[in-house]
Amino acid sequence: MNKTIAILFLIVLIYSCSTIIDTVDTDFTNIELDDGNYKNYWNGKLFVDFNVKNKQIDSTCKWYYQNGKLKTEAFYVNGLCNGILKDYRKDGSLEYLSNCINGKINGVSYMYWKNGNIKREATVIDNVCNGISTSFNKKGLISSVRRCVGGKSYGWWKSYYHFPNDSIKSIVNYYHREKEGEFMIFYKSGGLKQKGHYSKNKKNGILYYYDTSGKIVDSVVFDNGKRIKQKES
Repeated sequence: MNKTIAILFLIVLIYSCSTIIDTVDTDFTNIELDDGNYKNYWNGKLFVDFNVKNKQIDSTCKWYYQNGKLKTEAFYVNGLCNGILKDYRKDGSLEYLSNCINGKINGVSYMYWKNGNIKREATVIDNVCNGISTSFNKKGLISSVRRCVGGKSYGWWKSYYHFPNDSIKSIVNYYHREKEGEFMIFYKSGGLKQKGHYSKNKKNGILYYYDTSGKIVDSVVFDNGKRIKQKES
């Protein structure tokens, strides 16, 4: 493969997988290059730097922004990503961190706010989210927790209030990334505020409204996401 074409192909692949997504391509064993150090420049500035051994990428690979700041770094062995994969913003702050094993993302992956606090952490198995995914606000407090299977949301998804306490704001059930089944919305005090059902991401059936004492004060009937009428008491 022509050196320039191979390098550009590598750049396209890495830029397409430098954030937390369901699938990440970190296997470049199909690219064969002559042994040595490769540096590619864009508008006269270093863009990518890596080493090749036995015709495979075998070193820490580094990609750069036009301002000279490091964009992405990942360690490769025999063309496969093995070790820590990091992605940075143009200001130099860390945005994404994950771990590669034999060309696949495995373990807990992290996304970060600019202030350095974790924005999201997710358990990834063989490039796909499998397990608990937790999101945080800029202050480091949990904003939501969900469970994913095969890269899709399954089961409960909880969101939280942060003032005056860390009480649950809502609980929604998911199936294949769609809202499905019972959902509940709560007051900051912890009491139930609303309760209803979703079917394929749309409200269906009776939606109940509660006051702070737990008494039902209103109810509405939905059909395929459309409000039909007030429920007769």
